[in-house]
Amino acid sequence: NGPQVSNLVYTEPGTYTVEVTATANGCEVTASEDVWVIVDPSIGFQGGPPIGCPPHSVSFTNTSETETATTYLWDFGDGSTSIAPNPVHVYQNSGDFSVTLTMNASGYCSTELILSQPNLIEVYPIPDAGFDITPNQVDILNPNVEFESLASGNVDCFYNFGDGGSSSSCNGSYTFSDGGLFNVVQTVVNEAGCTNTAIGQVAVSGSVFYAPNAFTPNHDGLNDVWQPVALGITQYHLQIYNRWGEMIWETWEPNTPWLGQVKDGQHFAIDGLYFYEAWTEDQLQFPRTYSGIIQLTR
Repeated sequence: NGPQVSNLVYTEPGTYTVEVTATANGCEVTASEDVWVIVDPSIGFQGGPPIGCPPHSVSFTNTSETETATTYLWDFGDGSTSIAPNPVHVYQNSGDFSVTLTMNASGYCSTELILSQPNLIEVYPIPDAGFDITPNQVDILNPNVEFESLASGNVDCFYNFGDGGSSSSCNGSYTFSDGGLFNVVQTVVNEAGCTNTAIGQVAVSGSVFYAPNAFTPNHDGLNDVWQPVALGITQYHLQIYNRWGEMIWETWEPNTPWLGQVKDGQHFAIDGLYFYEAWTEDQLQFPRTYSGIIQLTR
């Protein structure tokens, strides 16, 4: 009896078979056709890790749903974009970044969907590292130093002093256990785990100088010579003066004692007070000056 129109409404996606049966003059004919009902496109995504330090790598997972040809455009909030479905992006600078995904679905359900997630990614700044250490030249007899952090912000500190010792205080004091030239390394960490380091040096003189304050050069075999103890010395110069400031004896050899002689050794100093001054340099070329009084009694 002519064409007939039927409106069919499908509420769920899937493939449906539609059959039509026509009867005329006792004859029956059946025809069928598959109807494909597709899902309405939806948009969604996740990204992580959401917090990090530069350079911070973030993997984005596209959770959008579509059954037709679709293109994607990502805006990572730092001026960079991508058309990959599931991109990985590296944030080079610190800051809070909003991420936007634009989805264009074509075909029967042609549409454009946009999803923006404000401040999805937070990249913490690298903390500034730095410290003062004073003094930076010390003697092994008094190898104490004070250190003070110059790092900015809320950070934890760790120091490696190069001689096997360490400290987890940002400010404090330290006593070196040996002589040498030590690299002091400071590592700072902020709440996001971002780290930075700074390096300084401390020279610890390993030399020792000790001078007696009296001797009795009377050839009795007891305390007949005056000789300082000088250990760890590479350069040495010693001069002895009388009370009028005249130099009466000198040596460049740390193992050479003063016998009480004057200048050329042809004369001997009289009883009384004498003064010495010594200049030394250790393996680190660390200079030291020592001075004192000698009581000579024959």
